[in-house]
Amino acid sequence: MNNFVNLFLTLFCCINAFSFDAGFLRAPPQKTDNHSSNEYPPLCDDAPSTNIDPEKCCHFPNFFEESIVQKCEEENGLTDKSIVGDMVSDSCLIECMFHKSGLAKSPRIQHDDVLKIMNNKTKSDNVWNQLTTKAVDACFNELSHEDIEEIAEHIKTEVGKNTQSVHQKICHPASSIMLDCIYRELYKVCPKEKFSIDISECSTLQNYTRTCDDW
Repeated sequence: MNNFVNLFLTLFCCINAFSFDAGFLRAPPQKTDNHSSNEYPPLCDDAPSTNIDPEKCCHFPNFFEESIVQKCEEENGLTDKSIVGDMVSDSCLIECMFHKSGLAKSPRIQHDDVLKIMNNKTKSDNVWNQLTTKAVDACFNELSHEDIEEIAEHIKTEVGKNTQSVHQKICHPASSIMLDCIYRELYKVCPKEKFSIDISECSTLQNYTRTCDDW
């Protein structure tokens, strides 16, 4: 697997009403059919105290060509592997990857574009292919354009406060928000043959993600 997953999974930091921990974008726990809006499972009160990299837990499908990742790294000044990217540069990297891969052909990320490309990338793996379809559908049902714009405004406002240079490019984080959601959905249902069940922290995070619709 190329290194874009690792870059993506270390993208976010603390922002207003959204909780960011262990590198992941966390929205407040969602109400499930089994719990009222005021009755979340005790498990959801606190995120797992683990910094486990989900890539070490689940062998995720690869949605991006290495050549595209490298080209976007060059365009965003991220070719020096000794330099750790920040939220601004990494969101620009993911936005670039979306556009060059055909995942974002218009200002808005479209369901059919994302589904077509991601299904094509997983067509040789029937298990991931079916799970990817469900993940993309779930995320587009969960995140409306208005939801993404609201989260994006929180992110851009906070980043603007902390950006070192007022001239630094700040990319729209819609691609990062959607990709985060898709990986979260895939992590929930990561197949046994692709999951490191021998690492207890992986199962702890997966149980939390499944129960709380969060990570």
